[in-house]
Amino acid sequence: MRHGQHNEVIQDVQNALSIPGLPSGAYRALANLLQCLETHREHIDYKRSKELDLPIGSGMVESACKWLIQQHFKGDPHVAGATPSNR
Repeated sequence: MRHGQHNEVIQDVQNALSIPGLPSGAYRALANLLQCLETHREHIDYKRSKELDLPIGSGMVESACKWLIQQHFKGDPHVAGATPSNR
């Protein structure tokens, strides 16, 4: 999908839903996946996001989470619920 093929991926999932004899569990999983992809179609247009110079990775979010966790365990009073780790 990073190369602008999100619509093709969605179409492939739609096609897979019509496979004869598809087990019900697989059908439910594919249907959930299709719903998610269609709901977030705009967000998974990575080629367009890159053209607009928007971040497409989760690195920034992961880094922020890591920092918050570290501050929490260090007892930083600016982080909600933080307590010193030596208690």
